[in-house]
Amino acid sequence: MRPGERARLFGPVGMVALVAAGAGEEGLTGDGAASGVEASVVVELLEVTHPTADVVGARLADVASWARERKQVADQLFTQKRHLLALAQYADLAERLSCLTCPSSRTAILVRTCKLNAAQCCLHVKAWQLAADLCGEVLAADPRNVKALYRRAVALQRMRKLAEAHRVVRTLVRVEPCNTASERLLKQIQEGLKVAKDRKKQRTKQVFQELCEEDILGAGRCAERMDQLPPVGHIAGMPRSLCAGQGLNPELTPDMMPEEVRSKMVERKEQMALAAMQEEYGLSEEEALAVRRRGGL
Repeated sequence: MRPGERARLFGPVGMVALVAAGAGEEGLTGDGAASGVEASVVVELLEVTHPTADVVGARLADVASWARERKQVADQLFTQKRHLLALAQYADLAERLSCLTCPSSRTAILVRTCKLNAAQCCLHVKAWQLAADLCGEVLAADPRNVKALYRRAVALQRMRKLAEAHRVVRTLVRVEPCNTASERLLKQIQEGLKVAKDRKKQRTKQVFQELCEEDILGAGRCAERMDQLPPVGHIAGMPRSLCAGQGLNPELTPDMMPEEVRSKMVERKEQMALAAMQEEYGLSEEEALAVRRRGGL
């Protein structure tokens, strides 16, 4: 309600009498108030009294004390390596404290600490995306937070988002140049980028070689078939570029190739797709075949 608005309250006569008495009204006392008859009363909001600074300070002190106790419980769970339970405690505490309308600076620091600890728990349980998101929330308020930068870079590295992880860890190295752990992480990410680049080159080269072999093989077989065709003038509507001896051309389709050539092309493409899946996700041949049969991961 806002000041000046009215509302009608319904209830037993006794409860309505108490409301009316608090508002300074008379006439709802006696036997009628004790009976089971229901009544109603109209109330109007005159003004809103804000709590004093002492009351607000006392409430915030109670919240801070409660939050410290909850954090101690989460810290004990983390020390005991019960990371899932610790993660739930840290995340719940951070969410509750974030709902405060007037959080103090200490509360903001506690929220940031809980999110960072929750991100560390996520790294232990391999919840990479959640760890990256929690660190991103911390970095939105504190872009130079060393722990948030490091843990976000680790999470991105484990998700194989190496380019983004490289950007984050380079920022970390600029913020704290003498951090041994960040330098070691930067080296690992750079090695991973180099390996990924080499694999991409090798895969591109392999695909190119396979396509060249298919084109050469198809052109030779189709050229043999073209030699058996009659002259162009004997077949109405045939393109002049398909005359005998010209081999493969842009108008040549797989339907014009022999069946064994088409089946070999399909088999090679399937092998290339499985090999790419194994390299991309680190799967064995049996696992890649199972994923292909299911139609996806």
